[in-house]
Amino acid sequence: MMEAIRLIDPHVHGQASGCSSIADDALLEWFLDRPHQAVVVSDHASWDFYQADWAKDFAGRTLYATEITMEGTPFDFLLHTWVEGLFEEYREELLGRGRRRVPPLAVLEDSRVLVTFAHPPLDTPARRVRWPGWFGRMRIDFLEFNAVRLRALLGRLAVSREPEELRKAVQTVNGRMLELRGHLAPEAKFSTGSDAHVVQALGAAGLALETPAPDGETAWRELQAGRYRGWLDLRRLGNYAIDPVSGLQPKPSAAPTASTSPPALGVVSIRPSAGERLDDD
Repeated sequence: MMEAIRLIDPHVHGQASGCSSIADDALLEWFLDRPHQAVVVSDHASWDFYQADWAKDFAGRTLYATEITMEGTPFDFLLHTWVEGLFEEYREELLGRGRRRVPPLAVLEDSRVLVTFAHPPLDTPARRVRWPGWFGRMRIDFLEFNAVRLRALLGRLAVSREPEELRKAVQTVNGRMLELRGHLAPEAKFSTGSDAHVVQALGAAGLALETPAPDGETAWRELQAGRYRGWLDLRRLGNYAIDPVSGLQPKPSAAPTASTSPPALGVVSIRPSAGERLDDD
């Protein structure tokens, strides 16, 4: 009998992403060792991971994902669905490299797809960013606190790593995200993801469902409803919680503790499994 889904990392890259060093075999082993983890791989303009022969073994705990980049901009979007084969329906739109000057609105408007603005710019207030006009035509369901980008940004804002400096840096970053939501997508919820490109970064961030989900579709609907809490392990910069409505929690949690169960809601502590370490990028 399949284990219920309790944990989801919406942003993971496998071998179909040229920027990733994680082989799909390594991802397969990682997911096999974590039966409560939803199987999610968000490769750039690819869903090859899900088309492998062994993918059918994970069908009940899978969320299908891909990441698209708007040409000529630094803006990326994660797409998630529980429907196998849905991205094939929009293949021409999603693989339109070099020709995509506006978002692939047909797939973004599909009610079976959740749209996440991946690693939105937080190094400057939203009012100072030159946003393309097509943002006003898009549905954005989630705004992501990206583990890799957030670690770098907090490191610049809190050079001393002193608790008070970190607290102020977190408040600054969260304030920028709240402003960005008000500017672009007032109804959007906050999410997080590891954006793992190396094996050691897997599990550095993710979402814990309030109620375990029996399958991918139920997990997708729990995310859509905002019934989850996020966690971020930023190593020397501390461990943080993500609230779907209020965003990044301003106080680092206590020292992380190893656990194979879902993080406690509110204060979240996660440490990699024995033998794992997080990347230094």
